[in-house]
Amino acid sequence: MRSPSDRTAQVGIFLAQRCRIGDPQDWTATADLYATYLEWARAMGIRRTLSRSALTVVLGQVRGIEPHQYGRGRGWEGLVVLDLPPAELSLLRRLPIPCTVTGT
Repeated sequence: MRSPSDRTAQVGIFLAQRCRIGDPQDWTATADLYATYLEWARAMGIRRTLSRSALTVVLGQVRGIEPHQYGRGRGWEGLVVLDLPPAELSLLRRLPIPCTVTGT
């Protein structure tokens, strides 16, 4: 099982590459966000993806976004998914993935 820090790092990279955070006028449906996460994970070669509920738990810890329910369903206020053409998605896999090393 992955540690909480591994899940947080994975979601942080996803958010940095595929989302914009911070504008309270933005809103993204949870279903759309999870579908985008799965698409991103496939493009990155990640085999063990987070469940929808695990992704929701990690997102709940991110500053600048809040879970919010509108008439159109549940989603995230302050977050929008960036549209990327398929060619750019394939380039994401080639980007270096930042990592943090803690003390020994």
